[in-house]
Amino acid sequence: MHRAIALVLCLVASVSATAQPSDEKRAQYEREHAEVVKMFRAETGFEEIDRGEVLQFIDNKQSRVFLVTKPGHPAHPAVVTRQAFEYKGQLFLKSNGMGRGDQNALKVWVDYLDSEAKAAIDKKREEAVKP
Repeated sequence: MHRAIALVLCLVASVSATAQPSDEKRAQYEREHAEVVKMFRAETGFEEIDRGEVLQFIDNKQSRVFLVTKPGHPAHPAVVTRQAFEYKGQLFLKSNGMGRGDQNALKVWVDYLDSEAKAAIDKKREEAVKP
């Protein structure tokens, strides 16, 4: 058990120490990113919108949106899923992200998306209550 904990600590330390991936790793990440984009483009029923630093793939059947970063985005390469769902008659939008780029930038981006969605939903709720 202690050996496993030590191994995890060593792995965490090595990841922390190598904040910038090597050129080889960066190239691997870009290949993986290209495959993800290719997969979304091959999926039928997805609408693609280019938003500058982000490609947006809309899946209306499942009420979700996938945001795929492009080079130049602070969190690149990363994918964020935004899922709309209803709970007790109220609409909610949840974002989840994963990526191989700057994890802090990814967290900031996901938090921003969640706060933006909450503000929009709250505004709609307030408008619905007004006489």
